[in-house]
Amino acid sequence: MFCITNLYSQNTTNPDTVCVGSTEYYKITNANAGSTFTWGIYNGNGTIISGQSTDSINVAWNSATGTDTLWVYEINAGNCKGDTAKLKVVRLAKPTAEFTDNALCYG
Repeated sequence: MFCITNLYSQNTTNPDTVCVGSTEYYKITNANAGSTFTWGIYNGNGTIISGQSTDSINVAWNSATGTDTLWVYEINAGNCKGDTAKLKVVRLAKPTAEFTDNALCYG
């Protein structure tokens, strides 16, 4: 069998940044009709909570700072596997704020 697939593989040099403990949405643009997708996370510091086998997923990132790689590959309607696309994801601490005055007024 001869397979032709869209090559959308990418290794981003500009990583995605997320806050620890957040849930984020990821989507393949221009997905081929009839394709299925396999998603995963290197280092395992996130959980795919919905969308496995579809062109979009939601990932719940854990509460530790660090770096992971989100990956996906496509199997098209002809049962051909495409290249693996990768996205570096950096989990950052949630921002904090300090106030020197005891009063905080709305408006």
